[in-house]
Amino acid sequence: MSSRLAFDQRFRQWQENNIQNKNLSISSLITIPVVVHVIYNTATENISDAQIQSQIDILNKDFRNLNTDKLASTHAFYNLSGDAGIEFCLAKEDPIGNAVSGITRTYTSLQEFGNESNMKYAALGGVDAWDTKRYLNIWVCNLGKQLLGFATYPTAFEYAPNEDGVVLNFNAFGIMGTAKAPYNNGRTATHEIGHWLSLRHIWGDDNNSCDDDDGIDDTPNQFGATAGCPSGVLVDGCTVSSTGVMYQNYMDYSDDACLVMFTKQQIVKMRFVFDEIRTEMLSSPICSRTTGIANQVHSKVNIYPNPIQNYLSIEGLPKTRNKKYSVELFNMIGELVFSTAIPADDTLIEMTELPIGTYVLKIYNNDFTTIHKVTVVK
Repeated sequence: MSSRLAFDQRFRQWQENNIQNKNLSISSLITIPVVVHVIYNTATENISDAQIQSQIDILNKDFRNLNTDKLASTHAFYNLSGDAGIEFCLAKEDPIGNAVSGITRTYTSLQEFGNESNMKYAALGGVDAWDTKRYLNIWVCNLGKQLLGFATYPTAFEYAPNEDGVVLNFNAFGIMGTAKAPYNNGRTATHEIGHWLSLRHIWGDDNNSCDDDDGIDDTPNQFGATAGCPSGVLVDGCTVSSTGVMYQNYMDYSDDACLVMFTKQQIVKMRFVFDEIRTEMLSSPICSRTTGIANQVHSKVNIYPNPIQNYLSIEGLPKTRNKKYSVELFNMIGELVFSTAIPADDTLIEMTELPIGTYVLKIYNNDFTTIHKVTVVK
């Protein structure tokens, strides 16, 4: 606990020293290589690749503020939510350089694990972590009926690096297969990775009092954890104002259907972790497309017009070692609707066949990635 508090104090000091930068928009993309260790005793617990990919997809939407269930633009908390500029990929390379799927599968004789760390050690019926400096290790196993998951705080990396990562129950992972309501929207993983990136519970873990909070400036003080999925404004003894408590925040205990946002200052703290502790992960070249932190800010790339009618211009792409870029357009449910390849030179792309709507535009090669939200009108 003391190391966690010391880290939080370093973050607060950094905020005070850099107060003018606290609300800057995300200027670079961080991609985290993930290895999912599936540990099973029964065939049901040996979850499918599709279920695992569904969880990765949810993480990428949640951490990029691209989830379709986000708050309405008229909501009091809407302008507090933000894009963390963090994405996740299943690792395409293991620690010794072999091509892999980013998924390991291991039979165990144990019928279930508890809240201890046995699943993280092969000698105790689990699986040893891959290099935690370079990978986010996620263990998916049977945690019993009372536990959805747990995660290490970043400072645990300093004294127990082999245990660094996230553990999730097989029935609270992804959005299909064994995932069971009300924990079948993938938000348990979003919540636990929030802890892995230094966020505390939104009520501050102070056991139903107003004496402590989560240390984040733009989340309201909260008496305790939220249960179920409330609607409208919810107030408590710590926050009695008209906006109420933020039960929609990923770091609360609401049901998955209610969890829809990180705040901008939570995002600042998560990204601070990569300056302080998880620095080696930024240059970990083990993702298939976007690797580590993008080496250019996307403010240097000019995408216009936006909204788009018939044509889209792309200017200012950096001249990387790879002379070409892939261009992909996704609709708001994550389906790929358009793709092409372009040179690094200024380019005009015809968009006449696209239906009206909002899309996510991704332009990338092995050295650079930029992502933009665009709208098509007619």
